Amino acid sequence: TPVPRLAASIDEQMKSHGLVPGEYASAHFRVMYGNRKWRDPLETINVTVNGINCASNLLPGAPVYFAADVKFAVDVAIEYGKQNSLPVASLEFNESPSHFDKDDDWRLRNES
Repeated sequence: TPVPRLAASIDEQMKSHGLVPGEYASAHFRVMYGNRKWRDPLETINVTVNGINCASNLLPGAPVYFAADVKFAVDVAIEYGKQNSLPVASLEFNESPSHFDKDDDWRLRNES
């Protein structure tokens, strides 16, 4: 169980996306996994779409929660959902999240 503040944030996000525990599928794409510094955009599109389709097959008609470590993949998932009338939910960011495992100066950053 997460700490209360994190649990409240998760509950708030789930409610804002209409996600009910046990009534949605999810897909997670680690675009920048490992030592990768770049991924071809077409490959990102293909893997994202495949993830959405696979999750949709688990619970047909149910929402899909999509998580990724790169904004482009999230944007692709949301757009794919709109174009195909699939309910896709995700945290939306203005920029890609930090990848501390790829940042040599991560210790110099302020705590968040």
